[in-house]
Amino acid sequence: MSSTSGVARLSARAARIVTLALVLLATARAAEPVPDEAAPPLDRPLRLRLLAPFASPRNSSLYSGFGLPPLREAASPGEGVLTGRWRGSMTHTADSGRGNGRRHRMDGLYTEHSRFDLSLAVHERLLVWADLRFAGWDERRDVFRIYGRDDDLPVLEGEAAKLTQGRATGRHENLAQAAFGALVTWWQADDGVTALGTSVLLKLPAFRRADLTNSGTFDAAFTAHGSLLLLEGVALHGQVGVVLPVGYPSVFEVPSAFRVEPFLQGALGLTWAPTDWLALGLSFEAAQSPWTRQVEFLDRPAFTLSGGVRLRLGRFLLELGAGAGLTSGSADWLAWLELGYASPPLW
Repeated sequence: MSSTSGVARLSARAARIVTLALVLLATARAAEPVPDEAAPPLDRPLRLRLLAPFASPRNSSLYSGFGLPPLREAASPGEGVLTGRWRGSMTHTADSGRGNGRRHRMDGLYTEHSRFDLSLAVHERLLVWADLRFAGWDERRDVFRIYGRDDDLPVLEGEAAKLTQGRATGRHENLAQAAFGALVTWWQADDGVTALGTSVLLKLPAFRRADLTNSGTFDAAFTAHGSLLLLEGVALHGQVGVVLPVGYPSVFEVPSAFRVEPFLQGALGLTWAPTDWLALGLSFEAAQSPWTRQVEFLDRPAFTLSGGVRLRLGRFLLELGAGAGLTSGSADWLAWLELGYASPPLW
């Protein structure tokens, strides 16, 4: 399928989702009582979500298969707050070059059809969450002609049979990832945004090898988070950490012939909320390569710059964002659409 038709599919899906989101937001606004005086300020959970960083989908190249933590605020929304987010995104990566004495080529369109993130502040300083992703590569257009150090045929699952026998790789849209995490906020200022915290994320191994949507490793990510309210309505967020993959990467035809290494990741984001219903943001995200020199073409870091806009109506938030890679190991372009909800304290 061509890039134009892929973008057209995304546009049509986005139009339907935006229409539904606006209907939901309008219904939420209509249900709110109209105060006699000026509207009160945002409550703590909504203010924190409005000033949260704009976290792009970190799906450059084959990074989509790892438990790479999204950029996240360090502050707690308050005990008993439930936050839900649905996201759809597309990431296109196209690159070619020489490595291991061979010519390599990758051209892939990765679509996260639905990503569900549900988090709950079970304590004033402890947030837990679950992250489920349904995604897939566009089988009719993707190319993964990537060779190992001593290989004459492509090393990724299904690519050798496609090249030599013309067989389809059988990639489908399926449950791609399941991850669970917890954030501990060690210190939080009275402004409700400035904070320091640490998180741990655990990603489960592969669900279906042929889809190339999961590395097949059990990943544990440890991250330090910091947030700072620079001015009223302006927040700076940052994180740095390490991802530890355990096991053999099942994206290869012979997983035991390859290994992945622990790798560093980090991100920085700036969010500006000029009103209590609008926020704009920029984010920079980086990750080392998890691959060894056995696959030289993949052994490159990913650097991505992205930006977005976030609209609030009632307790719902609608977010649109787009970005581009800054290095050859990064995505050419990416775009996402997200609908979120932040509850008042449930207890």
